[in-house]
Amino acid sequence: MQRKIFIAFFCLLIPLKVGAVAENTAALRSGILETSAQLSLEFDDNVFKTFTQEKDDGLTRVLLRSELRQNLAKGGLHFDLQAGGKAYFLHPEQDAFIGSWESEFVFHPKPEVTIGLDNEVKGQVESAATDSLDIDINETFVLDRLHGFVAHPFILQTQQTLFGEFQYFEFFGELNIDSFEGAIGDRIERNLSRTTVAQVGYRLGVTKFPNLSGRNDLTNELSLGLRYTGNWLGSLGYAFEDNSSSISAFDSTAHRINLMLSYALEQKGLFSSATLQLIANLLIRHYPSVFIADAEGQRQLFSEAENNNFNTLVMKISKRLSPHFSLEAKYSRFSNDFSDQETGFRRDLISLGLRGNF
Repeated sequence: MQRKIFIAFFCLLIPLKVGAVAENTAALRSGILETSAQLSLEFDDNVFKTFTQEKDDGLTRVLLRSELRQNLAKGGLHFDLQAGGKAYFLHPEQDAFIGSWESEFVFHPKPEVTIGLDNEVKGQVESAATDSLDIDINETFVLDRLHGFVAHPFILQTQQTLFGEFQYFEFFGELNIDSFEGAIGDRIERNLSRTTVAQVGYRLGVTKFPNLSGRNDLTNELSLGLRYTGNWLGSLGYAFEDNSSSISAFDSTAHRINLMLSYALEQKGLFSSATLQLIANLLIRHYPSVFIADAEGQRQLFSEAENNNFNTLVMKISKRLSPHFSLEAKYSRFSNDFSDQETGFRRDLISLGLRGNF
């Protein structure tokens, strides 16, 4: 079964890549092609993502990436192919192949109008082996997301972006957490200065669960944000999310605060040619009657969406060693603090790796 899933996923990527290259051969010859390879050693203190039976382990992660950008007369193309895997030292049942493909097309019918369409396919094939304590849940999945948008000038010197998206998620484990989601939304931005942009947005999404008869979720999200692009990069955002389900046990509300900072260090010595990044996400979620230990919680845990479902803190520093190689160190933390959960969840990851760009 795992081999069939692997072949199906990889076959899904190949036609997209080959087709895109075949249709744009002449244009792609003049495009900007970047390839990179990354090898890292990591420590994970909760490899099975459990609440009361945390097990730690070390692992090796390998990631290969090929990215192509092509400017056209009235737009552009972007292709991004990634493939890799992770191998654990003590728990090989967590070993996994990881892959993703992203394609984007942007068109400008007028200089001030942008039409865009992008597609992302990502997936993971985890080892079918079972751990001795029988606490591992196989996390093999495929996610396909299609997103389209139109951006144009709006009233009072603002820019409006109307968008629509469709997402399909299929989980190949024992959990019935497959889902289809369709959404539409609107985002309005205004330049407050040469370096600062303010935005407000609204998103309406409908999610259907084919394996859970009668469940349909309706999600309303209102968001506010600021973005700064000066001698450093930063953004601050707030979103309120209300999820109303046809099965009341799955109703929830959430407050989300996001912070991102990126700063290039200019000190001489050890931190010269280094970049510091900080990403923080505070999530205050309220469930009337759903707790993370049940199937709904597992859906959030094993859908490769920890950044969206938990408090996250990511600190990363990268130092350029040469024109082609850089050293990267990263710390990540996931938790369910400030949410209505009976049992606390924690997961910490530490990573040290070498990246080569060619």
